[in-house]
Amino acid sequence: MSSHLISLMIAIPFLGALLEVVTPLMGGRSTLCRWIAITASLMSSLVGIVMVSSLHGNQPGLQINEVFNWVGSYAMTYDVGLDGLNVLFVILISIVFPLLVLSEWNRKQGAPGVFGLFLLLQTGFLGSVVSQDLFLMVFFWSFTAVPLYFLFAVWGGQEREASAFRFITMSALGNALFLMALVIIYFSVEPHSFSIKDLMGDRIHGTFDLFGSQVPIASIAFLLLSMGIACRLPLWPFHGWFTFQATQSPASFFVLLSAITAPIGLAVFARLALSLFPAEFSRWSHVIVALGAINVIFGALMAVSQRELRLLMAYAAMTQMGVVLVGLGSRDSAGVVGAIYQLLVQGLALTGFGFFVGSVRDRMGHSAFVSDEGKPNFGGWVAFTPFLALLTALVFAGMLGLPGLGGFIGQSLIMMGSYSSYPLPMTMIALGVFLIGYQFFSVYRSIFLGAAHGSDSKEVFDLSLREKSLILPIVFCLIVLGFFPRPLLELVRPSVAMVLSMMK
Repeated sequence: MSSHLISLMIAIPFLGALLEVVTPLMGGRSTLCRWIAITASLMSSLVGIVMVSSLHGNQPGLQINEVFNWVGSYAMTYDVGLDGLNVLFVILISIVFPLLVLSEWNRKQGAPGVFGLFLLLQTGFLGSVVSQDLFLMVFFWSFTAVPLYFLFAVWGGQEREASAFRFITMSALGNALFLMALVIIYFSVEPHSFSIKDLMGDRIHGTFDLFGSQVPIASIAFLLLSMGIACRLPLWPFHGWFTFQATQSPASFFVLLSAITAPIGLAVFARLALSLFPAEFSRWSHVIVALGAINVIFGALMAVSQRELRLLMAYAAMTQMGVVLVGLGSRDSAGVVGAIYQLLVQGLALTGFGFFVGSVRDRMGHSAFVSDEGKPNFGGWVAFTPFLALLTALVFAGMLGLPGLGGFIGQSLIMMGSYSSYPLPMTMIALGVFLIGYQFFSVYRSIFLGAAHGSDSKEVFDLSLREKSLILPIVFCLIVLGFFPRPLLELVRPSVAMVLSMMK
């Protein structure tokens, strides 16, 4: 089905960002900038949800598609569409970005800039996930690094310039590697093409002379693509910039990295790797699973040694990325479907975690739950913040995959699809989840239970109406995803089965 709604979804936040630039120049107040941002973000989200609700389950391939020539002489097309491989990420963006705008609602300085950059990022990430043309995908994915850089460099922490420099350096390296893969793919097929639909399967042939050896072009392109995307994700051994950024970013900004950039980066990798490189993906699947298992154990071990909520969130994100990699590398329908589903759950749960961290910092001025001397900084909050205690418990449970929440479905499918081929990584996942769970329960007990430590808990107040409107939708979505997963799983499964069939 052809529809202009998909372009409208992408364009609305961009137009809102332009208004954010023009409004202050015309004497507009910050209040107007806030309403422009929330209106544009919600309108785009509404269009996205309407399209998602029109999709049919048990139908592989693109169900909504819009195509026209962009630079026809070089086979560049504006080709965007919705299918089972990207529909969950449209949902993720549609839910999270309006909440991010709302989280910065009371910002007094730089509100037009922050809201404008948020809207540009909404356009960039939406374009990244719906693009069906490689050049268009690289364009949108590379573009998202620019607004993120300015957010970190202008409104970050005390070492914001250093953290922003690390981020943009890794992003530039990753984008360059991604672009190199793009060029190699373009010239490896006749006629030259960037269309993902035309390149699906084993279309990429030929060899490349590397130090006197003939290396398959597909292998070179796959490795460049994988490394290019990995540079922008919280994955060992590329994670140093990510954990440093965690300590230098406001909570809402770090949500953009952990809950949006990371899931969408893996979604882009999954689409391209499964569709364009079935043979190479199958050949490297053992390495992908091993890398996932390493990230699970490394992230979990680092998480249990943290004393700061922001770093705990960073390493929890690394652990979740490892779990998803194991699911993707399983090459089993249940494992891959579970991995894609888990990316949606992970994005929502980390968003809720980020808002929890923000609420703690708003009340206490910091988020270190243990002092340098090893003593608890907080305690007894449940008596004064019962609503925050309840919602935080549900967010933590969602991240751990406890029954009744979305993480249980995603992790169960990953384990079902991976255990027969990779029992050792499954054992490592179980150990990693146990360690993360131990740390989460320790943190929860340290903050909400027991006697007060280090501060007068009577000065701590419960969630405001605005804070409830941030975390409640996240918890609601995690519960719905836990009890009613079938509609979304039926959207994802046929497309996954189609791309996996090319590996047989």
